[in-house]
Amino acid sequence: MKHKMQKITALLLIVVVMSPMMIAFARPVCPMERTMAQIYTQAVANVTNEQLAEIAAHRQAEEDFLANLSPETMWIEWLKDNCVQDLTRAEVRYVREKIDKLYIQMSAQPDAMDVMGEATNSTPLARNIEVWTRRFSEIDGLTNRVVIAAIESYGVMRGADAQMNFPNDRWRRDAFRHYAWNFFAAGSIAVGVSVTGRMNSTRIYTTNREMVTMVFRHLPHLDVANPTDLQIATGIQFRTIVLTKRHFDLWTPHFNCSLGREDLMDLWNNEMGRQDATLPNAAALSQFNIRWNNRSIIRSNSTADVTLAIRQQIFNNRWDIPTRR
Repeated sequence: MKHKMQKITALLLIVVVMSPMMIAFARPVCPMERTMAQIYTQAVANVTNEQLAEIAAHRQAEEDFLANLSPETMWIEWLKDNCVQDLTRAEVRYVREKIDKLYIQMSAQPDAMDVMGEATNSTPLARNIEVWTRRFSEIDGLTNRVVIAAIESYGVMRGADAQMNFPNDRWRRDAFRHYAWNFFAAGSIAVGVSVTGRMNSTRIYTTNREMVTMVFRHLPHLDVANPTDLQIATGIQFRTIVLTKRHFDLWTPHFNCSLGREDLMDLWNNEMGRQDATLPNAAALSQFNIRWNNRSIIRSNSTADVTLAIRQQIFNNRWDIPTRR
């Protein structure tokens, strides 16, 4: 009996010792998955009360703006960051007309800031992306509600243009949508009177849009319709940790999957659009086609198009990092 109990005890000890190893063999954890868990833990720990207060203040400012929405309050908001003395009468009239159109568009939405109509988009990575992009952009200095709405409206219009010009070519349509969105937004005085101002505002917003999809890919539980301030802050900290990995070998694995390569494709094509934004509006399609033919536009998210050289150029030029105004 005594020997039998000793054997049972020995077997139990073996099971206890081996259980973690058996679990590990049953479900291997890849290094990237382990890294994501570590970054998430660090992101949560990095959230500060000051950051939460800043996010809450931006959210309240948006609510106050929308509570008193009118063409006149939108004009006043736009003037906070822009000086009409630098514009001609025709340009002032253009901006006023653009703001009037934005007001009509925003008034027709259940969520007035949902200029892009994302609230009705059921695609998992897209349905909540707009509110997250606004929150990320506010932290980076883009806080003017009318400028944000103007940038978003150009995204809507260029999406329609892309569908019209390339209805049967998914990748060319996607490439043109990103290129043209940045081309027109960065070239519009409705986004900013100064060239530097509209370039920076466009880059902040459209770059953060890709960074939000990166966060959602790694942390899908944050892809929610009404994120809390803590969730937003955690996402921002996660983004910051990834983007401050200024060693290529640590940075590039975050963009290795097909959706990650698509983020890089979009970042590149966004930048090409901004680089051409000083050209006349009528040149957008022809200039895009020139770039498509000489392959200075990324044509798909395949590894043949998103090459090592492309990755290194995005990384070295910091096209993944939104700039502060």
